[in-house]
Amino acid sequence: MAYFVVSQTIFEEGRAAKAAGRPHTDDPYRAGSQDSADWLAGYTADEAGADGEETGPAGTVTGSGARRH
Repeated sequence: MAYFVVSQTIFEEGRAAKAAGRPHTDDPYRAGSQDSADWLAGYTADEAGADGEETGPAGTVTGSGARRH
């Protein structure tokens, strides 16, 4: 699933939080806000997409489509 990211800075904050091992509940932005969506998009950028494709920054396909377990 691709996300429309408004703030690349907030997206990168989410990626950094994931890399630091912080839980997704550490999202500092109001639930439902665009800032929260951007943070969570960054946080989940390295996870497999809904169609099984591995995704990278901003939802770009980076893998063979195999799901990680």
